[in-house]
Amino acid sequence: MSQNLRPLQTFIARECCQLPGIRVAYAQFATAFRRWLPESDRLKWPKAAIGHALDSLGLPRGRGAGGNYFVGNLDLRASRPRYVLKERRRLLKELPA
Repeated sequence: MSQNLRPLQTFIARECCQLPGIRVAYAQFATAFRRWLPESDRLKWPKAAIGHALDSLGLPRGRGAGGNYFVGNLDLRASRPRYVLKERRRLLKELPA
């Protein structure tokens, strides 16, 4: 994997939660990542570069309802769901803290 992906990989490992079926707004993810970066590195990571790096990492991106962009199977830990729900709101499993 390319050396320049390392900051994004580190951010995902430390600050995000990866679970199938969850998603985070792309703008929210990009803003959180850029705030996490040292100030000297922020200009190296515009939103387009973040999107290309997410593609390289195999994380799905796309438009949701209302035309907003999302990153799939990923969420920020601060907004992480406590439960994963199935159809009809039945509890699938409780997530660890």
